Formats: sequence, structure tokens, C-alpha cells
Amino acid sequence: MFRQEINLYKSFESSPPTQSFLTWKLFLAGNALFFCLLVFIYLFGTLQVQSLVSQQTTLTIQVATLQKKFFTLKSTYPALFFSEDANQSIDQLKKSIGASEQVLKNMTNHTAFSQILTTFAEAIAPNVWLTEITIKQGGNDISLQGHSLNMEFLQTFLSALAKQPFFSNFNMNMDNIENVDKKLVGDNLIFAIELVKNTDENILNRV
Repeated sequence: MFRQEINLYKSFESSPPTQSFLTWKLFLAGNALFFCLLVFIYLFGTLQVQSLVSQQTTLTIQVATLQKKFFTLKSTYPALFFSEDANQSIDQLKKSIGASEQVLKNMTNHTAFSQILTTFAEAIAPNVWLTEITIKQGGNDISLQGHSLNMEFLQTFLSALAKQPFFSNFNMNMDNIENVDKKLVGDNLIFAIELVKNTDENILNRV
């Protein structure tokens, strides 16, 4: 018989050294990639902000332009179309029309200033001169002030004034006659005359 030895234990073998998955090169490459990603995100965000700022500036200019066009167009229309209270706007529009009609009426009723001066020029007498002419109420009330060397010349002027067709419908009132030199009588007179037209309103006031 032969003797045989059987080894039931496996032979011990040292395990191979484990390799690290993350080496220094991979770590540095990953950090570099991450840094580049952050730089890209920052640049992209900056460009987006600049684009939004540019769009905001453009829109602001457009809004200002549209507002200017709107107010220009608005000024061509009555305020009634842009008012919250239509009745108030209508009342204001009526008042404006009434005021315009009154102004137009007053202008049409006014006597031409040149016509009045022409009438005085035709009625003026020698040694009588006017120093002040005041025209009120569109020519319906005229005040005169002047000088005359004596009463005779003044009477000549008043008579010529009364004969003028323009003053045929006027009342003549002598407001004042006095001598410049109180010591003299009838020489170098100062006079004031008021001419009032006989309108319906003046007639009712006198009644």
C-alpha cells in the first residue's frame, strides 16, 4: 500500500492590489470641466441680462413714442371722447361754445376804430384839439377830453359833431368845462364829453 497525503486547504494567495477609480488626472479634469461649465453659465447669464436690458430700453423708447403719438392724436379730438364723466364734458363744451359765440357777437357789434377817428377828423373845428379818446363797449360809449381856446370854438366843434351821421343815434353829455387859468374867463378851456349810443339796453336803463 502506498501512502498518499491530501491537502484539504487551498493555498493562500495574496489578492492583487485594487486600482483606484478616481485618479488625480481624472479629478483635475473633472474640476476643470466643472469650472468651464460655471464660466459658460456665467457668460450665458450675462448675455441674457444684457439682452433683457437692451429689450427694456427699446420697449421704453417705443412706449414714449406711442404716448407722444397718442397725446398728439388726443389733442385733435374733443375732451368728451376721453373723459370719464360725459355729462360734465358736454357742459364744459356748451360753455366753451357759448363763450365763443359771445366773443363773436361782441366782435361783430364793434364799430371800426378807424371809422370813429375819421368822424372826429371831419367834425374837428379850428382852435379845438382832442387830448384823449376812450372807446368802450365796442364803440357804444365814447369819452372825449380836449382843449379849446374859447367857448365859441368849442360850440362850433359840438355842432359839427352833432351833425355827423355816425353820431345821429348818440346822446351827447358835457361832463366838464373849466378854464386852465382860473383868473381868465372863456380862454383856454378844458372839456370832457361823453357820447353814449341809444341801444335797447341803455334805453331800458334810463327808464
